[in-house]
Amino acid sequence: MDQVTGSNTIVPLLTAQHRHITALLDALVNATGDARQQAFREFLHFLALHEAAEQEAAHPAARTGAGGVVEQRLAEEYHAGQTISHMEQLEPNSDEFGRLLEHLVAGITGHAHREEQDEFPALAQVADVPTLIRVHHVIALVDRLATAASPIDRLPFVDQVAARRQHFRGAATGA
Repeated sequence: MDQVTGSNTIVPLLTAQHRHITALLDALVNATGDARQQAFREFLHFLALHEAAEQEAAHPAARTGAGGVVEQRLAEEYHAGQTISHMEQLEPNSDEFGRLLEHLVAGITGHAHREEQDEFPALAQVADVPTLIRVHHVIALVDRLATAASPIDRLPFVDQVAARRQHFRGAATGA
């Protein structure tokens, strides 16, 4: 990395991941039959990676400049996790799943927008190079891990996030 800054290394990665999550949600909303179950699994796989990386690296780095904002985003992530936990118990083609999916799409879309508008500017201002390198490493791992299946993917969403956080914690410290 030549010039390590939050604005040129981390924010673009996170923004691209938000666009990918939007595409996965679009695919999930438009899928029917067995394809909807597969689209749900793919969405959960990527979202668990992304949220774990944010919680383990990006949010702590941004907290200095945007502590209250970070706490609000964490609360939104918690509520999304609760909705997903409920959805995991349902048949993906059921009316209730569809209603919860509409709620989830609105929540995640708003959450991503608020992160980009309120938290990412604070992340872009982080000047500590070791912190930036750690955050970049963890966020970049999301895209690499997203292409590989893992036994973690069979866990409920909240457990996937916890397991991925543990993985990222080890990866960031070299353990």
